[in-house]
Amino acid sequence: MNITQKRIRIQDDRGFTLLELMVVVMVVAILASFAIPLFLRYRSQAMQSEARTLLDGAYKSEIAYYAEFSEFSIDPDVLNFNPITDPKFYRTWYVNTYSDGDGSEHFIVTCSTNIDVDVFRDRWIITDNDKKPWNNWDDIEDMEDPYPYGP
Repeated sequence: MNITQKRIRIQDDRGFTLLELMVVVMVVAILASFAIPLFLRYRSQAMQSEARTLLDGAYKSEIAYYAEFSEFSIDPDVLNFNPITDPKFYRTWYVNTYSDGDGSEHFIVTCSTNIDVDVFRDRWIITDNDKKPWNNWDDIEDMEDPYPYGP
């Protein structure tokens, strides 16, 4: 092996410079700064889909119970609403019934949880008038104005 070949081999084993490594670290940090918030938002939206699915099942159970007994029930056992799997995130449930001025009965089913571990809870509601669950306190979207309904 002559001197020229030896010098080339030494230069090949040198590896990366500190500047090259710092550029790679900076690029990865910039990509992570975009990817992590998007991942957290998609994760929260997936959690909220559990609430919409469960409230849709509760709505169908209340309507079926009303069709049979001409009244709404606040007892989940009487409604025979049993999700296939236990709720993973939305475990706080409220079922209420009320009568308005003209004597007609209504129901409200509410579920809530804290999906991003802060002081605000994400709350979903479905009623007999609304055939689709709606979110009156969105833990994801209301962060710019945490008190949208007044102090």
